[in-house]
Amino acid sequence: MHSRFRMPFGAYQLLLAILFLGLQPFVFAQGTSASLTGTVTDASGAAVAGASIKIVNTDTNFSQVTKSDGVGVYLLRAIPIGHYKLLVDANGFSKYQQEGLVLTTNMAATQNISLQVSAGKTEVVMVTSDAELVNTTSAELATTVGEAAISELPLNGRDPSSLVLLAPGTSNVRQHGGEGTQTGFSFDTESGASSNGGRQGSTFYMLDGVSNMDNYNLLTAPFPNSDASQEFKVITNNFSAQ
Repeated sequence: MHSRFRMPFGAYQLLLAILFLGLQPFVFAQGTSASLTGTVTDASGAAVAGASIKIVNTDTNFSQVTKSDGVGVYLLRAIPIGHYKLLVDANGFSKYQQEGLVLTTNMAATQNISLQVSAGKTEVVMVTSDAELVNTTSAELATTVGEAAISELPLNGRDPSSLVLLAPGTSNVRQHGGEGTQTGFSFDTESGASSNGGRQGSTFYMLDGVSNMDNYNLLTAPFPNSDASQEFKVITNNFSAQ
């Protein structure tokens, strides 16, 4: 996941997507990073083209820069999850700085920006309250299980996979009756979740954007332990066109 754990091999990014067989094909293109889009306007609501937009991770100093297009729209892709500030600069306008942006796994967030006309001197309009990001890009229904839950909730064997069941409508597929688990070759921590009545095999797990499945019985391969996981997302409906 996007991680603040100090692991020698780096922390994992973990994405779990729950898919219904027959409704759409499995999704192999899902990623673990976030994206941020929005419209830059002036006080009257007119689009501001060519504005410079920069996002900076306040923990790692990672940054990404783009410009608004002819209708004032900007888009930043493949942003590692974490805490960010947003800086906007356009000719004739006061500089804008937004603090408190929190981007989570596979999040498609929207942050619109309204600039004020500059009075001729260097001015910065700073918004320090946490931004309430909205998702106007995707209609997915999802639950993000974050660092606090992974580190603080009791886990059997320090295996975060049981926390998938925190998502509304999910249940342990291995307790339905009739489902199977490998004998002799199964993983000790092998688990499986279903969403809204789905059967074993109706769930697809991804780790760092790559399949993390035990394909023999269509359950999850082992999760990274709680020290190596920061967060993951459970998508239960309205999956993207990918």
